[in-house]
Amino acid sequence: MLGFTAFSQGAQGFLFHNARVDYASLISSDGAYTNCKPQCRFPRGPGDGALYLRGPQGPLPSARLEAIRDGLEDYDYLYIAREFVAKVEAKNISTPDLDRLAGKIRPYFSPGNKLVSSVTKFSQDPAELEEARRLVAGYIVLSRGIQK
Repeated sequence: MLGFTAFSQGAQGFLFHNARVDYASLISSDGAYTNCKPQCRFPRGPGDGALYLRGPQGPLPSARLEAIRDGLEDYDYLYIAREFVAKVEAKNISTPDLDRLAGKIRPYFSPGNKLVSSVTKFSQDPAELEEARRLVAGYIVLSRGIQK
């Protein structure tokens, strides 16, 4: 939800405070879901806030890191879609499919939409997020083909 929330609120950056965890602390623990040894420096427990976890051959990305990646990709797609909407409107290009998709994705550009009501209120339904992603991607593909 990071991307849709940040974009709708007009955020222009993303800060993950204290992302650095010494890899030595990861290899000195018994894993992400076990009791952490004293030298492990997680503030609230093993793995809390970690972007990487101990793997057999080195660090592995955490689910948190993958969610951040997905959110940043969502933000990029929303940015591209908003730019394409503006270009299509400036060129007075209109097709039924393009107009329908533009109408469905436009609410995602500002707060108070179906997916993100506010910074603290957002949909918990993964199907709604996937549908929003599908609509935004569909608009980008369709409008890109028409603009050429």
